[in-house]
Amino acid sequence: MDSQNRGKQKIGVPGQTAVFLIAVGAVIVGIIGLFTFRGSLVGYLMAHFGAAGLTGVLAYLTALIARRKGYQFWRCFLIALFLPLALGVAAALGVFYIAHIGRSVACGGSVSLGLSILIILGYFLVRSKSAQPS
Repeated sequence: MDSQNRGKQKIGVPGQTAVFLIAVGAVIVGIIGLFTFRGSLVGYLMAHFGAAGLTGVLAYLTALIARRKGYQFWRCFLIALFLPLALGVAAALGVFYIAHIGRSVACGGSVSLGLSILIILGYFLVRSKSAQPS
């Protein structure tokens, strides 16, 4: 089986690099969509798409820091991606509900961005796995 794969090169981008490129692409598409469709629902949605991409870029940076400290890349990436997004959505829905549905528009972007930065700082300040006592 190994002799069949010998001499063949893998085509494609490694998973971690692909995630980063997808996140950067989402940021770029979001910025272009925001300015192209400014003032419309499409522009609003594209701005949120770009913000989710920015959260992905920050999650990627978090995972790189965590990997250097000896933690698993994908676990740290998923925590740093989905926790800020989920809490941002929950904050927006909470404000929307409290403000009596339909009277205001809420955005949880500040919650997501703040939490992403706190997670990066947390992994930056945590000790390396190899340095921790067993």
